[in-house]
Amino acid sequence: MVPRIADFGMSRLFRDEKTRATNSSLGTIGYLPPEYICNNLISNKFDIFSLGVVIIKIMAGRAGYFNSANMSSQEFSNVVQLIWTNRLLETSNLRKAYSEQVKICIEIGLSCVQEDRHKRPTIQDIVDKLNATETECTYASRNDLSLMCQIIKDDDLEELRELSSIDYRIVYHGKWRGSDVAIKRTNRRCSSDRLRNEFWNEVSNHAGLHHPNVVAFYGIVLDGHGGSIATVTEYMVNGSLRTALWKNSKSLGRHKRLIIAMDAAFGMEYLHHKNIVHFDLKSDNLHVNLTDPRRPICKEIVGYVCTSFYLKSMPWIAFQKIGG
Repeated sequence: MVPRIADFGMSRLFRDEKTRATNSSLGTIGYLPPEYICNNLISNKFDIFSLGVVIIKIMAGRAGYFNSANMSSQEFSNVVQLIWTNRLLETSNLRKAYSEQVKICIEIGLSCVQEDRHKRPTIQDIVDKLNATETECTYASRNDLSLMCQIIKDDDLEELRELSSIDYRIVYHGKWRGSDVAIKRTNRRCSSDRLRNEFWNEVSNHAGLHHPNVVAFYGIVLDGHGGSIATVTEYMVNGSLRTALWKNSKSLGRHKRLIIAMDAAFGMEYLHHKNIVHFDLKSDNLHVNLTDPRRPICKEIVGYVCTSFYLKSMPWIAFQKIGG
């Protein structure tokens, strides 16, 4: 469902010329701007008009587009926005943001099909406005997640010791309400948008998961010291499976190892049932509790689910990914 522009048989190269007349037969009825129909004038605003028709049809449907001729721009925009608002199932914050996004898209489409080509926006104006609406929806989505998640005050947490550190993220063993927890902090003032996006991606994917073989998600911290944000999750006393295999290799017999392998598979089954692909599954992201000698417990860390791969994870990457 990713559109790609095709069929360049009628395309022209425009260099310094902004407008020119042509005797060539171009385009398709319904997508042709009035200056071409009336005067055979062509410019890059020809494509802008056609794009406007496409955007309006995407947002209003084919029938809705033809109805636009019988309404003022404001009336048409309001009607389409109302139809989409009634169809949206999201919570109030997101519904409002998505509804506003629909309105802006319609307004962009209508501005593209203005009769005066000089009043039509440039493609850069269009892209900037669309990107701005997407940013607003992203903020609304994050605010919505904040409302759905348990917000934990930083003062309610006690950090006992540092467990690991990478980039601008530090993981601590800590206490919350008398229970052991893992606190993963991300420095909010770091310059990387990737880290902040991965933080919210983790919250979005992890917060709603409940399974014996997935580390429990307790909440998020938005008022951390030094401007940090953090996730608070279940703490597994023996740490990563990699560490456990290294430190407890002799005490882990065949049966215990089989149980750990089964737990990892059960956790993966649950994630795939939820349409979540981990993309960085390895022994470091499988944490274990070996305190019960009869029944070790292995749980998956959902973590920063992403499609980026780094050299440190190379042994765990499918050869198809390495080979392209």
